[in-house]
Amino acid sequence: MDTKQFWQLIEDSRQAGSDDPKQQQERLVSSLAQLSVDEILEFQRVFSDCVRDAYCWELVAVARVVNASDDDDGFDAFVGWLVAQGQRYFEAALADAERAADQAQPGTPAELPAIWNAPADAYEKKTGQDDFFDIAHAVSIAMQGNRLDEAETARRYPALLARFSKS
Repeated sequence: MDTKQFWQLIEDSRQAGSDDPKQQQERLVSSLAQLSVDEILEFQRVFSDCVRDAYCWELVAVARVVNASDDDDGFDAFVGWLVAQGQRYFEAALADAERAADQAQPGTPAELPAIWNAPADAYEKKTGQDDFFDIAHAVSIAMQGNRLDEAETARRYPALLARFSKS
């Protein structure tokens, strides 16, 4: 599976007519379960690459503003949501972290933690086995850039703070 196929699966799960993250997750798992085990493993590898690319302090700062949280698990859920928005949105957010909030709504968490488990769920559905993480490509996380404190976040993202502080 290449990057194009990965993003097509994400897009197909988005386009099925509902903005409900749980339904998107279910559609993604269903689509993945129709693939070969090797393709499911490759989906995981591409997802891992996306996670690696998204792990930067600028996106952490945006996630904290959008979701009013500084929880590390909350950032993982935000990255899942960001990937689930599709390739164009994801790449725009990588180029300019503030763009990650474009589709986020104040008062509604921008989170989709379950996408991290979509390949494992599909693998188990297909094979009946629960050893996916023993054989899959591990997500390698190393935060990029420099940590932004509250003052730096306020300096870089004043409009974002204004938009999400009203919720």
